[in-house]
Amino acid sequence: MSYLPFTRPSIDEETIRGVAEVLRSGWITSGPQVKAFEAQLSQYVGGRPVRAFNSGTCTMEIGLRIAGVGPGHEVITTPLSWVATSNVIVQVGARPVFVDIDPATRNIDLKRMEAAITPRTRALLPVDLAGLPVDRDRLYQIAHAHRLRVIEDAAQALGSTWGGRRIGSFGDLTSFSFHPNKNVTSIEGGCLVMNDAAEAHLAEQYRLPRPIIDFIRQHHGTTLVEYFFRRAQQNETDETRGEVEEHSYRYPGPKPQSKEAGVLMLADAAESASRTLVDPAPARLESLVHDLAMSRLLDGQFDDCGLTLQELHAVEESLVKSLTAVYHGRVRYPEQRTA
Repeated sequence: MSYLPFTRPSIDEETIRGVAEVLRSGWITSGPQVKAFEAQLSQYVGGRPVRAFNSGTCTMEIGLRIAGVGPGHEVITTPLSWVATSNVIVQVGARPVFVDIDPATRNIDLKRMEAAITPRTRALLPVDLAGLPVDRDRLYQIAHAHRLRVIEDAAQALGSTWGGRRIGSFGDLTSFSFHPNKNVTSIEGGCLVMNDAAEAHLAEQYRLPRPIIDFIRQHHGTTLVEYFFRRAQQNETDETRGEVEEHSYRYPGPKPQSKEAGVLMLADAAESASRTLVDPAPARLESLVHDLAMSRLLDGQFDDCGLTLQELHAVEESLVKSLTAVYHGRVRYPEQRTA
């Protein structure tokens, strides 16, 4: 019995080499490759701003948030789609309003869609089923007449055109997916095409959950400041004879506001500093972590985060164990080098 796959992505040797290069670079989170990908996508859709995310589901949610959709609002969409299309509406606190399809296209029936508009309707979320575009002319006539935002679920429509123009190169917000069963795949992923730099900046803010954003803001970058301080020490000359004072190279704030942020600050400093050790013996690692903890304690960096001395000691012990495992447990960083 022969097997007919639902989808089978085409992955050539050039793609495999590209993935290997990324893995060897050590930069496997969003970085230079993602920026280059966004730039290529932007060029493809006529220069409109594009931001990549972890899925097409995420891009639809971000699109709704950029459009100001929230609790108390309604969003009109089609039931003939993957459940994510309606889930993202619920996720932002709005109510999905389902409109039946046009049997000739399997896309949302635009006449019925306009009839379903109420004072609570905030946006339209049409789906280009199987890559066949919804009638963009009529869609935007309706949207403009009722002053509604449009988030196009074009998950399957990358490469499709309407009136000789590429989907995503015009209109309002367009969401593409890079799931393995789509026209272009990054294994998982998606992108959102927006109207201007202000929306792109807002999308970047939504890239991380709010608690994570707050957490990062509290991590005040002592390691980076300390790096420049050490460099200044090394660059001292006999002519200057001036003593480099550490406090002058301190970042002025904000101090960590939670225990988690305080632990992150110390862990980051310890991990970075340990890489400079010529001989990272356990005793040397213990001394290094303790010195870093004490310098930050005396500098008042833990004043606002609520860490007790007992907790700080426990954190020190945990960091020493972790670093010892890295350097003496056959766990190594890629291309690890010591001073």
